[in-house]
Amino acid sequence: MRKLKKSSQTPINPSITINSYNKDFISPEILEIIEKVPEQEKSFVLARLTSITMSMESYYTSPIPRPEDLQKYNEINPKAGEILFNGFEKQQSHRRALEKEIVGRQLNQNGRGQIFAFIISLAFALAAWDLGKTDHDWLGGILGGATLVSLVTVFILGKKKKVGDRDKVVDNP
Repeated sequence: MRKLKKSSQTPINPSITINSYNKDFISPEILEIIEKVPEQEKSFVLARLTSITMSMESYYTSPIPRPEDLQKYNEINPKAGEILFNGFEKQQSHRRALEKEIVGRQLNQNGRGQIFAFIISLAFALAAWDLGKTDHDWLGGILGGATLVSLVTVFILGKKKKVGDRDKVVDNP
């Protein structure tokens, strides 16, 4: 075995040991080599190993924990997995109920808006007809024309807005 040269740059911390926590992060081959190192030099070797920085990132995106984490939760509380999954099921049911309610309200709002728009346009059309009938042809024509132009504009712009904002969330109760 090669003799390790101790340098004054690396402080030796005799409290550094291999335990169950850091054993998971050290490969079995390196653990095997560390086991062969004499006890008096082991802290020096471990200090050198801990001074080497290794970065490992892992991303896991899911509402459900990873199987390893779920197993650890179940070690703490045997019903932890069941509790988590029941919570996720309740959350999904709640979210679906809210989405169903929101869609229903939006449909009702759109329907009411169309009914009120029809009533208002009918009232203006009747007013324009009545003005035309009572020798106010110009005023009746302007009122009827303005009503028609505004309705056409609203329908055209409303369609363009709906197509453009298809993916946006609307918060109109």
